[in-house]
Amino acid sequence: MLPSDIPGTRALAVRQPVGVVAAIAPWNASLVLSGRSIVGPIALGNTVVLKPSEESPLTGGTLWAEIFAEAGLPPGVLNVITHAPGDAGAIADALLSHPAVRRVNFTGSTPTGRRLAETAGRHLTRIVLQLSGQNPLLVLADADLSYAVDAAIYGAFVHQGQVCMCARRIYVERPIAEEFTRLFTEKAAALPVGDPRDPRTVLGPVINEWALSLLDRRVEEAVSMGARLLTGGVAEPPWYPPTVLTDVPEDAEVSFDETFGPVVILETSTTPTMRWSARTPPATG
Repeated sequence: MLPSDIPGTRALAVRQPVGVVAAIAPWNASLVLSGRSIVGPIALGNTVVLKPSEESPLTGGTLWAEIFAEAGLPPGVLNVITHAPGDAGAIADALLSHPAVRRVNFTGSTPTGRRLAETAGRHLTRIVLQLSGQNPLLVLADADLSYAVDAAIYGAFVHQGQVCMCARRIYVERPIAEEFTRLFTEKAAALPVGDPRDPRTVLGPVINEWALSLLDRRVEEAVSMGARLLTGGVAEPPWYPPTVLTDVPEDAEVSFDETFGPVVILETSTTPTMRWSARTPPATG
């Protein structure tokens, strides 16, 4: 029931299934993110075609098919397409151009999301995108320094930095910048890197050789352009160490493009930070 501005009348919104929903899921947190992309549409009466990443076809796709089949989901409600590396584009184009596909949801990189949105636009197919970004973390001068360092370490390096919500840039107010930088760098340098099957490991390997080479290239480029490397920065295949940069030029690739790995930029805040009282929350819009 919805409010109506016409006296004596009531407004009713009726939700109906749209039909076929295409879900394109990423490899990181593959079980969770694939599950999230299919359970909502199915619960609302739709059928789903799930395309997991070629990096996680089992945990991101066929495992869900097995679980739902065992639970008694009727055949054809959940459909999973796996593929070889290099075939993702053709499959995505086929899904987005098919007249039966009415909705698409995608989680992944901004360049891929842009291409999918362009294809969806040509066919007037509605699409939901969750893309990459340069997530800032603000550390104010009155912060509990020890807690702030721990929170920043977790925010920057959880899952080897291979999460779209990871803190990519940390802005620290000048009064505590020097001490925060020292403590943060020391803690980052001491994080255990190794086999994820070892319970002592904090950072495991990155997803593949391409990701490793991209991290290496972007960090080397930033340093060559004048950035200071505080720790890390030297690949040890298949691992990339926790890496902290500062004084990174704005035109360095790591500054404006999401670097999906354990690389974080520290910056000192040079302008006063706005604060809000507990009684006056920040405006939202």
